[in-house]
Amino acid sequence: MCTIAVVGYMHTLDAANPKEAHQAASDYLVRPGGVVNLCYNLPGTGGASDDTFPLGAIFRRSRGVTHVDVPLYHPGGHVRVGHLTFVYGHVGARYGWIARDAVSP
Repeated sequence: MCTIAVVGYMHTLDAANPKEAHQAASDYLVRPGGVVNLCYNLPGTGGASDDTFPLGAIFRRSRGVTHVDVPLYHPGGHVRVGHLTFVYGHVGARYGWIARDAVSP
C-alpha cells in the first residue's frame, strides 16, 4: 500500500459547531499505526468510519458504483484547491467508501 500526503480540507456541515466544520483530508488516507478507515458515509454526508483495516488488507472495488470526487479547500478557504476521490467496495464482508489514494492500484 502507498502513503500519499494530501494537503487540504473538506467542507462538512456541523450544525452544532459551525466554526469546526472542516475535516482534514488526511483523515481519510493512511492513519498513524498503518491503518485505513473504510467509511459508511462519504465526507460531507456523515463520513462515519465503518471499520479500520491494516495496510495490506485486500480492498475490492464494487462494479457499477461510480467514484465520487469530494472537493478540497485550504483551511478557512472557499476556493477549491483539488479533490479527493472515493471508491466503493469491500474488505471481506465489510462494504464502504475508501479514498482512492489510500489504496494501491
